[in-house]
Amino acid sequence: MLPRLKRPLRGERLGRPSIMVYTPDGKVGSFQVKEYRHLVTTAVEKAVQARAKQDLKAVLEQALKAGRSIEDILRDL
Repeated sequence: MLPRLKRPLRGERLGRPSIMVYTPDGKVGSFQVKEYRHLVTTAVEKAVQARAKQDLKAVLEQALKAGRSIEDILRDL
């Protein structure tokens, strides 16, 4: 005989659409759509910022190697 299920606590995911996410090491997480969207949006924003920083660094390094001064580089940016 199966044990009787208790009433879920307030905020539990039972009965609501959720997305199951599995990690490479076998862990699992359950997210409501709003939570997952926030998680993905935050990750994308951080990736875009990191890429912009990386691109800016490359432009600065290239300009410095070309012998330009910091003032000239900043004026162009």
